[in-house]
Amino acid sequence: MKETEAKIESIGINKFFEIYKKHSKRIWIIVVIACVVTFIFSLIMPHTYRTYTTVMPPKQGENTGLSGILQNFTGGLPSGLSLPGSSNNQSLVLADILRSRAIAEHLIKELNLKRLPQYDGMTHNELIEYLQENFKVDVEKTGLIVFQTSAKTCFFPSSQEKQETKQLAKKFAVEAVKGLDLIVRSKNTSAAKKSRMYIEKELAKYREKSDSIDNILENFQRTNRVLKIDDQTQALVKQAIEVGLQLAKAEMELNIAKNELSKDNPYLIQQQNIVNQLRKQYNAVQSGGLTGSDGFSIPFDKIPGLAREYANLYRDKKIVEQIIMYLETQRHQEAIQENRDVPTVEVLDKAFVPDKQASPNKKLMVLLAFVLSFILTLMYYTYKEFRIYSKEAENEPNQ
Repeated sequence: MKETEAKIESIGINKFFEIYKKHSKRIWIIVVIACVVTFIFSLIMPHTYRTYTTVMPPKQGENTGLSGILQNFTGGLPSGLSLPGSSNNQSLVLADILRSRAIAEHLIKELNLKRLPQYDGMTHNELIEYLQENFKVDVEKTGLIVFQTSAKTCFFPSSQEKQETKQLAKKFAVEAVKGLDLIVRSKNTSAAKKSRMYIEKELAKYREKSDSIDNILENFQRTNRVLKIDDQTQALVKQAIEVGLQLAKAEMELNIAKNELSKDNPYLIQQQNIVNQLRKQYNAVQSGGLTGSDGFSIPFDKIPGLAREYANLYRDKKIVEQIIMYLETQRHQEAIQENRDVPTVEVLDKAFVPDKQASPNKKLMVLLAFVLSFILTLMYYTYKEFRIYSKEAENEPNQ
C-alpha cells in the first residue's frame, strides 16, 4: 500500500504534459466548442444598453423672507459657512427623487412600457423594482447629479430591437429628468400656493387692523380737534406771539397815556379797552383759539399729552402700512412663482444614444470560456488518467 502511494506521489509536471499531448486534440475540440457556444449565446442573450445624463445642482434663490432681511442687516454669513439648505443637500434630495417610485411610475406611464415585449411579463410592482434597480444616481462633491439608465432587449434580439432599445435607454434618462422637473415644480407651486394663501390671510388681518387704527385716529382727531398737531402747534404759537406782541405794545401805550392824560380822557378809556380786548384774545389763544368756535384749536396745556397719544397712533398706522406693503410684495412674488412655467431642473449633459451594448461583453465571455474550458477539460483528463494510474499501481503488487 505504501509503495502504491509513493508511486502516485511521484506524478509530476511531466505527467501533465504527457496527458495534454495524449488528449490535446480532444481538449482543443472541447475548448473550441465552448468558445463557439459562448459566442453564440452572447449573440442571442439579452443585450443591455447604457447611457447617462448630468443635472446641474439647484441654484440658490435670493432670500426674500425674514431670514433675508436679517441677513441684510448682519451682512450675510462669513465665507466658508453655509446654511443647512445648501445646494449639495438639495442635490441629494433630487437624487432621491430620481430613485423614487414616482419617477418609475412616470416612466411606465409616459413610455408605455407595458407594450414592450421585454417588460410584458412583469407586474406593475415588479417593473417599478426593475427600473429602480437598473437606474444609478451619483452626486458629485460639487452637487452635480449623474443619472445613469440602462435598457435590455429580449433573447434573440434583432437589429431593429437593438436600435429601439438604444433609443429606450436615452428616453429613460430624458423622461426621468422631465418627471423630476414636474415633481419639483409641482412641489414648488404647492408651497407657493400655501405661502400665498397664508400671506393673503395675514393681509386681511392687517388691513382690518389698519381700518381699526384709522377709525381710532379719526375719533381722536375729531374729539380733540387735532388735524396735524405739529402744524397746529406752530400756528397756535405764532398766533400767541403776534397777540402777545400787540398786547405788550398796547400796554406800553396805555401806561404812557396814564402819565400824560386824566382818567376821564376818551383816548385813555379807548386805549384801556384795546388792552382788555387783546388780553382776552391772548388768554383765548392759550386756551385753544381766538374764538370758541375754532374747529381745530388745542389748549396749550393739553398739547404734550395729545402729541404723545397722536404720535403713538400715527406710529402704529405707519407700521401697519409698511407691513401691508411688504405682504403685498410677497403675495405678488408667490403668485408669480405659483404660475410660472420655467424648468427648475437644468441639464448639463444631455442623454445620448449609446453606440455599443454595455453587456454582454463578447470578447470577455469568449476569453473566460476559453480559459475555463481549457482548465476544466485538462483537469478532467488529468483526473481520468490519475484514476487509471492509481488502478495500475494497485494491481502491480498482486502480480
